Amino acid sequence: MCYRNQEDDLETIKIAGREFELNRNLLKFDEHNINRFLVEFAGYYDYYGEAHALACAQAEHFKNVKEVAYDDKYLAAKLNGKAADNVAKAQAETDPTVQTATEQFIQATYRVKRMQGWMRSLDKAYESAKEYCYNMRKELDKLCPTVKEVDSE
Repeated sequence: MCYRNQEDDLETIKIAGREFELNRNLLKFDEHNINRFLVEFAGYYDYYGEAHALACAQAEHFKNVKEVAYDDKYLAAKLNGKAADNVAKAQAETDPTVQTATEQFIQATYRVKRMQGWMRSLDKAYESAKEYCYNMRKELDKLCPTVKEVDSE
């Protein structure tokens, strides 16, 4: 389950019964909040890393549920009806239990990919912040060449 509030760039994704907020405002920085961004970044990365790990575990769980349901229905069709392989496969694939499990697996896979994309966005934002700091430092060096670093004693 995923829903987005367009007004404040907030997307909420539900993973394993927990809701995680993907707030695009966390990816924004400027000269006024760059320090806060860099200081808090590790905490955000850990939080969303946990969400990604939960999404992966949930996807693996739903994959196993889907496979077990499919195998049960396939074996039942083969043993009870003495059906051919293709008929048993078709009966198993069209079973509502298998279709529900397949849908859950597809949704869980989406959540994994969404969290992977979010983690990539965090990585890009961090790299951009570091580059921004480097460029600001170079700009200050050019504007104020007489200011030297003072060693603390």
